[in-house]
Amino acid sequence: MGADNSFTANGDMPYDLRQIYAVEILGPILKAIEYHREKSEFLSWYDKLTMSLHTNIYQKLIDSERKEYEKLNNETMDVLNKNKDAFCGRDKSPEKIHNVKMALKKLEMWLKQKMQEHGLFGSGFSDDDGL
Repeated sequence: MGADNSFTANGDMPYDLRQIYAVEILGPILKAIEYHREKSEFLSWYDKLTMSLHTNIYQKLIDSERKEYEKLNNETMDVLNKNKDAFCGRDKSPEKIHNVKMALKKLEMWLKQKMQEHGLFGSGFSDDDGL
């Protein structure tokens, strides 16, 4: 008896936990990160990066990457604390807002790079080259 592939876009690919993880867990997190970044909702953006995305990819990281993440997250926290009024939306100073955005962007890009390196965006098992 074969696998039930009725839930997949590609009938040749079995519907398994990897698809649930990608579609129902990581997908909504990545969409929320994009939304909060576009809206400059810094607290929600940071929360989705650290409490949601990092939590869900932690098991893929090796020890040196976990230490690198902690260092980068501490650097991010330093910037956010130095610009806390901009982070909370009380200060509209372009320089302080820029500092907050750049710190969060750096953290987001690092996490997404690790996702790519660990194959969480998919692997080359099809003819589709992807993005």
